[in-house]
Amino acid sequence: MTNDEIFAARRRLIGRNVSIAYRRPVHLVRGSMQYLFDADGRRYIDGYNNVPHVGHCHPRVVD
Repeated sequence: MTNDEIFAARRRLIGRNVSIAYRRPVHLVRGSMQYLFDADGRRYIDGYNNVPHVGHCHPRVVD
C-alpha cells in the first residue's frame, strides 16, 4: 500500500476524529510476541495493544 492508500483506509475505517502522531504511516504486515514488523522487515515494539498480556501470535493462544 502507498502512504496515500494507508491514510485513506485509516480515514475510512477509524475516522477523522482520532488524531495521528506520525508524518509517514508505517505499513505493518505481521506481529510476533511483543513486536510488529513493517513491509521492509523493520521491527517495532508494540507498547499499545494487548501485548503486555500475551503478545502477538502467542503459541498458547494460537493453538
